[in-house]
Amino acid sequence: MEEKLIRHLSDIFDQNIYVDISSNISRVLDDHRIYRNLSFPADAYTVSFMTLNDKTGELETVAFLMISLLRYGSIEEAKAILEDYDGDRMDAVEYVEELIETEKKNYNEDIFDPIDIQICDLHNFYVSPKYRGKGVSEALTLRLPQIIEELSPASATYISTYINPFVDQLDIGLAKELNERGFGGYSKGMDVDMDEVRAAAKKSLERCGFVNVGNDHYVIDCADLAYFAEKNEVHYETTSQTYEYEE
Repeated sequence: MEEKLIRHLSDIFDQNIYVDISSNISRVLDDHRIYRNLSFPADAYTVSFMTLNDKTGELETVAFLMISLLRYGSIEEAKAILEDYDGDRMDAVEYVEELIETEKKNYNEDIFDPIDIQICDLHNFYVSPKYRGKGVSEALTLRLPQIIEELSPASATYISTYINPFVDQLDIGLAKELNERGFGGYSKGMDVDMDEVRAAAKKSLERCGFVNVGNDHYVIDCADLAYFAEKNEVHYETTSQTYEYEE
């Protein structure tokens, strides 16, 4: 087993992390079908990670992130749907197309034939200032395949994100309302060099196996991220059982 590069959540916290997920999902009904609304094709989720404050006995937010899941039958379908959409989303599809072609060359093309393709846009990854510098973002990034599987299983999922730190330092409750893409959540008002922030974000993503495809745009096959997590001794388990923990 290779040396563990990323800290586990148990290395950072002495208790379990609570996860709260809210969603914004739009569908259309006709006489026979339920299908995605073309005006809002992505299923959007806000994922909050919380820990119990020993002093107050209340849950406090450690971090949150936003993900948009877009599911297609094929890359060709994705391009047709997104033809009139913003360039960023189409760029993500084209980068994924390149990854798929590379994977087909590396593996048997007949074996690599996903039934459906899902693209996960990761944005507004915000870690509360209290918990920065502890490896929280990397530890949570390694759990993304597990979270995505819980929300929307697909035969092939690709994660896409941009590095674009927030300009203003905001209370974590207010930061949740932002729509702009971002990885981090820092401020010039904190005497933080934004170039250093971007460099740290790049290092964090690359340590988790993301590939820089240009213009601060990073992508990874969800299966590759899961494999990377396994190398770091994060063994995924899925259960429908409800656990009760003693405080």
